[in-house]
This record gives sequence, structure tokens and C-alpha cells, in this order.
Amino acid sequence: MKLPMNMVNTSSLRTLAPHTVCAAPLLSDWLQSVVVSDTFLQTECRLVLLREYAGVAFERNDHPKLHGQIGAIWRESVHLYLESNEKAVPFTALMITEQDGSLFVDRWLKEYGTERWIERFLEVAVLPVWHLLIAHGIGVEAHAQNMILFHEDGWPTRIALRDFHESVEYVHDYVVRPDLVPNFREIHPRFQNGRDDQYYWMSSVEALRELVMDTLFVFHLSEVSYALEKHGLFCEHKFWTLVREIIEKHVDRFTHLKERHAMLQSSQPNIFVESLLRNKIQKGDHRHIVTNALSIKSQ
Repeated sequence: MKLPMNMVNTSSLRTLAPHTVCAAPLLSDWLQSVVVSDTFLQTECRLVLLREYAGVAFERNDHPKLHGQIGAIWRESVHLYLESNEKAVPFTALMITEQDGSLFVDRWLKEYGTERWIERFLEVAVLPVWHLLIAHGIGVEAHAQNMILFHEDGWPTRIALRDFHESVEYVHDYVVRPDLVPNFREIHPRFQNGRDDQYYWMSSVEALRELVMDTLFVFHLSEVSYALEKHGLFCEHKFWTLVREIIEKHVDRFTHLKERHAMLQSSQPNIFVESLLRNKIQKGDHRHIVTNALSIKSQ
């Protein structure tokens, strides 16, 4: 169960806006229908979506200060999907240092071989999110808090994604099946006059690229790559070379996606990211430019 907290964590006020609570089950159903229709996501990745199947929110015009403060969203448990030989670990644990000074994943790296494990880990973590983006035109906020790693005694098998009620984006001209997109204007009055880039529908493909690369690469896997290099286990340069090669191999395999992938311009030297600290202490939508680790020039 997800509950509101009247606090700002990272750059977000952790309340539950009533219109997003209403949209949550329909967003989950939409994403699930897309995954089920895609052989790569359903059969090869065996991607798990922890669906938000119900919600409740308090909303009255005579009590506007309480909007977002009282409500709940019910989400599926990861234990519904674990097979008998699998265990689950939050991605936030992967860059943690243990009491003895070793990384959480140190034993797995030694058992399976560092490069072999990292390559498998990146295939499991990156490809489902990237495929959802280029094959279907849907961006998800895939930072570490929203991802769970399934493994068999440390060997990565698949991932679960969660927290969709306010963190899914699409562009009408880029989404492959617009007929499957929920009719948001019928879900809640707040959506009826919604502008581009205000809720789920974005005005440009660049916004989708920014969401995915910002959360998955800049504020997620960069922490893993830094921890690995800090502990002398794997070079960051090589880590990001592997990420780029894994994506390139995937696009080469699904040749019909090459043009859609190129539209993202994911290899440009610099990209915009959200300014988390500045947004936490100042109101606004602040961003700044960082070097793109997927850029060939930055390698």
C-alpha cells in the first residue's frame, strides 16, 4: 500500500494527487496490455509489472489543503511473481557497502565473474525499459527505487517495475498503439484541460528520452558504475561501453526499430537532467546539462 507523506524527498512532494490515484489502475492495465502483446518483453524478459490495481483519495473543493494528503494506492506484491528458485532484491541495495567494506554484490561478482555478471545485469536491467521506449513509445521512471531485481542465487534473471501512477509518459505521434492509451479526460476533471508536458502526454520525443535516461542512467546505474570503480572491481568507462553495446546489439536485432531509436538521439554528447537538489529547495522545474555516458565522444 502506498500512502501520502507531506514531505519533499528528492524533488517530489510525496503526496498522492487524487487525479493520479484515479489514473493508477488504468495506467497499470495499459502497460500490462502492452507487455503481454510483446514477445520480447513477455517471453524473453519475462518483465513483471507490479500493478496498482485500486486507489482511494479524499477530494473536496471546500477542503483544498487536504488534496493529496488523504488517500492510498494498492499495489501488487512482488511475492506474487517470484518463482520457487528466485529471490528479489531492490536495486537500491546494489551499490550499498557492507559493514566489512565490501559491496553488496561482491560475492556474486566473485562467483560468476565480474564482467560476465555485469553484462547479464545490464541486459536484464536496461533492455526491457529501453525496448518499452523504442518499440512502444512509452517512457517509465526507472530509477532504483522503482525497480526490483529477480535473481537465482545472485544471477540476474529479470526485473519488476513499479510506481506508475504519476511517472509514465508518451508522445501521441510516437506511441505505437494510441488506441490503447487510457482516455485520461474521462478519468478525472483535472485531465480535461491538461496541457502537453503537464501530465502523461508529452510534446516531444526528447521528453521521453530525458525521463528514461535521467532516471535509469544518470540517477541509477551511474551509482552502480561509480561504486564498482570505487571498490576497484570494474572500470566505469568499460561499464558504459557495455551499456552502449548492449543497446546497439538490441537495435541491430530488431532492425525495424532503428529509425525509432535514432529519433531519441541518445548518443548526443550532453543531455538535460532534473536538478533534484535545486528543485527540492526551490519551487520550479529546474534542469541542468550533464555529459552523456552513452555518447561515443564521451567514451
